[in-house]
Amino acid sequence: ELGEPEAALGRYGAVLQILPSHAGAKAALEALLAKDDHAEAAATLLERHLRAAGDADGLVQVAERRLELPGDREARRDQWAALADLHETLRSDLRAASQTWARALNEDPTDLGLLGPLERLAQVRGAWAELAALLEGQLAKGGLDAELEHAYAMRLGKIYEEALADLARAATTFRRAASTNVDEPPALAALDRVLWRLGRWGELADVLAREAEVSEADATGADFLFRLGDVRESQLRDTAGAVDAYRSVIERAPRHGAARASLERLLATADEQRGAIIDTLEPLYEQESDWARLADLLAAKLAVTSDHHERAAIYQRIAGLAETRLGDGVRALDAAGGWLAEDPLSTEALAEVDRLAALQGRWVEAAARVAGVAGTLG
Repeated sequence: ELGEPEAALGRYGAVLQILPSHAGAKAALEALLAKDDHAEAAATLLERHLRAAGDADGLVQVAERRLELPGDREARRDQWAALADLHETLRSDLRAASQTWARALNEDPTDLGLLGPLERLAQVRGAWAELAALLEGQLAKGGLDAELEHAYAMRLGKIYEEALADLARAATTFRRAASTNVDEPPALAALDRVLWRLGRWGELADVLAREAEVSEADATGADFLFRLGDVRESQLRDTAGAVDAYRSVIERAPRHGAARASLERLLATADEQRGAIIDTLEPLYEQESDWARLADLLAAKLAVTSDHHERAAIYQRIAGLAETRLGDGVRALDAAGGWLAEDPLSTEALAEVDRLAALQGRWVEAAARVAGVAGTLG
């Protein structure tokens, strides 16, 4: 052995094959295992013998010795896997198997493939809190690049949300993932989901705004903005903010029915935002030739318009729409009367009142309206 250790290794192995109970040969191989120069060869021979003997603990010792030796990344991963497999399949010690994978991860935090067996064993053992602590430790160490930090935070957030039902920690962790600016949409979606479940509406509003900002498709961004408007309106009681969000939806997706319906509903109640709502809806109705809604909208516009010239122009438009688009001569005459009231010196308005009165045969009504206007002139 002293002169030709390689030859001695072969002889010891041969002896154990012939006589597995030969303690001297086994002891000699164990002695060579302790020497770095011959450890690998001795380990191979001992493993063959120990597997044949069903000696799980002995195999673990050999595997641990292999891990003390230098090796490249791929080789060491195989060695960790072999050790974990011994614990799991031969020793039925799932905790030791989990600890082995954890040691491997601590040695090489960049190998995200190690998370797979760790998660599988956590599921089998019901040891999610243990795995969460391991991942928290990796994040706490610092020094991870942005992609790794994002990956760890996303996996940890999922554990908190789904396995441990700790939504507060899930939110914190998903927020950290989003802050890395790596593949931000999935992190924001997870944070969005958790904050909704927690009812943390102010934070959710911020996330929805960010989701809309980073969304590449107008339709998707519009949906996020609509949800933002809904949260502001129904949860935060922020009518002005809701209207702003709904208007932004229409800018991205003019045919977004839900946002339009929300603006139409708020038109009747959001006094301070009525003008902004009208400014958004008016061009839509015109583009779509929705004359009835446009006429009603212009009537609502009068409530937020104080300038007499502007009001006169609105009444003029209503009169034209009522007569030519809606076939409603009575409404046209009433609007023409409003036009004349706002601009008493307008001969055009007076002529329109006369013309419409003649068409409708409503001279008495028209005369009363003109007399009223004349009375205001003194």
